[in-house]
This record gives sequence, C-alpha cells and structure tokens, in this order.
Amino acid sequence: MTKILTLLLFLLPGPGAYALVCGMNVEAIRPTQFTLGLREVAHKEAKLSAKSPSDLRGYIKEHPIEGVLGLGGEFYATDGHHFGRAALNLGIKKVCVKILKDYSHLELPEFWQKLEQKGFTYLFAHGRGPLPPFLLPRNLQQMTDDPYRSLASYLRRAGGFHKSKIHFAEFFWADFFRKYVNIGETDADFTQAVDIAYVFAKSELATGLPGYAPEPDKTPIPDCLALLKTLKPVKP
Repeated sequence: MTKILTLLLFLLPGPGAYALVCGMNVEAIRPTQFTLGLREVAHKEAKLSAKSPSDLRGYIKEHPIEGVLGLGGEFYATDGHHFGRAALNLGIKKVCVKILKDYSHLELPEFWQKLEQKGFTYLFAHGRGPLPPFLLPRNLQQMTDDPYRSLASYLRRAGGFHKSKIHFAEFFWADFFRKYVNIGETDADFTQAVDIAYVFAKSELATGLPGYAPEPDKTPIPDCLALLKTLKPVKP
C-alpha cells in the first residue's frame, strides 16, 4: 500500500466508512472500464477551465474520484473516469480520491471477482463483452472513445433520464442507445442523435434501465416521434 500511505488519509467511522485522500497522482489511477466519452471529457474540461485557481482547488476536493484499493495499494477508479481524464488533459497532476473498499489483500483473480460481485467494474467495450480484466487500460490516458457514453451523459442532462446511484448506469444507457441510434461525426449529427435518443429514453423500450423517467420533461421533436415508430435497431 505504499502509494496510498504516502498521502494524507482521513478515516471516517461507521458502516459506510471510507477514506478521503487528497494529493493522488492522477496518472497512477487505474480504470475499471475500457472506454469513456471524449465529448463528455471535453464538457468537464470546459467546466474546470472556467474556474479560478482557488475555486478549482475547492472543486477538486469536493469531487473526489471514487474507487477501491487493489494489490500493492494501487487505486482503481469505480467512478470519475471522465473527471480524471479531463484533469489529466488540463495538466492537473493531483486529485482527491474516495476509497470505498480496501481489497489490497486480494490476489488479482479474487480482486476482479470481488469487483464484479460488487458492481465496481464494467467489462464491456462498444457493446461487446464481458472482456477479461487484464485487457483493461492501465491508466486513464489509454482509455478510448465511446460516443454512446457521451450521448448518455448529454441526454441525462437534457432530462432524458434521472441520475442513478448504480455504478456505470450511463453505460447501460449507452448500450441501449447503441441498438437504436446512429451517431454521425459532426456536432450537428450528435445533436440530432441526442434528440432521437430522448424519444427512445422516454419509451417503454427503456423500462428497467437505471433512472428511467417516462414522464414528459419536455415535448419531443415531432420528427423523432415518427422515428420511434419506423426506426429499426442499428445493426452491429
């Protein structure tokens, strides 16, 4: 646990105990998912860039990256991959992390089995999987783009579904949209995809997904309503 013991550690008692560590090297954070949404990373970069140095320090402390300890005391992120990648892109070297569980005593096979049992890892990439965890990127910089993960984030902010406490909830939505919505390469294509995805998110097809919100938060675009009746699932 040498990497963690060199940091400032605050232990909080109780059944939901966790440790808050500030000063974690963002380059040392290990992912527990294969992909992220680069549009969502850019969105977070813009938010961070707009803050003054003092506000940025406070924001980093108030938004720790959640995760668990693995073999050798390495920190594996279970939430906050986009935030960490945005910080890395902006040259921010240190972040705060929230250690939910200490699994540093487990060998790697048992470690990944535990993470799967707890829902602390998402071993799918672009709709394929589960994939073996040894194929996971070793750091946040190695993670590749999944446009559907960005689509899910943008749609949640547009009221398409509610934020969920379930780990990797937006990946479940991303894989849902992957079946029905095509995303082009331009900003206009992406905006159109968000409009179309909104209709599918409000439909009965999305029943059971985390944060499903069938109530009409806004009136869908009429063309999208027609698309809901005519579009067929996207071919893999």
